[in-house]
Amino acid sequence: MDKTIERLFEKMLVLAANARKKGFFVRGDLPQPLAMLLLWISNHPDMGVVEIAHGMNVAPPTVTVALHALVGKGLVRKEKSPTDGRAKIIVLTEKGEEVATKLK
Repeated sequence: MDKTIERLFEKMLVLAANARKKGFFVRGDLPQPLAMLLLWISNHPDMGVVEIAHGMNVAPPTVTVALHALVGKGLVRKEKSPTDGRAKIIVLTEKGEEVATKLK
C-alpha cells in the first residue's frame, strides 16, 4: 500500500525481536509479525520472497529477515521453483502447516 504500512511492519519485526529476547511472545511462541507472515504464506503457497513482499506491501529485505526466523523455527523452507530452476519458493513444513492451522 504505502511506506507507512511498510515502516509499521518493519517496526513490528523489531518489537518482535525484542520480545523474543525477553521471552515474551504474542501468539504462543511466535511473535505477531511472524504469525502474520506464516498465515500469508499458508494462504499464498509457492511464492518467492519478492512476490510475498509485494503481496504484503513490505520491502523484500523485511520478508527475508522474517523468513530466516521462520526457517530457524522449522516452519518454512526454501525450495527450487518447479517452473524456474534459478528461483526459490517458500513452502510450509509440516510443522508450519500445523502452526498455521492453529493460528487460523
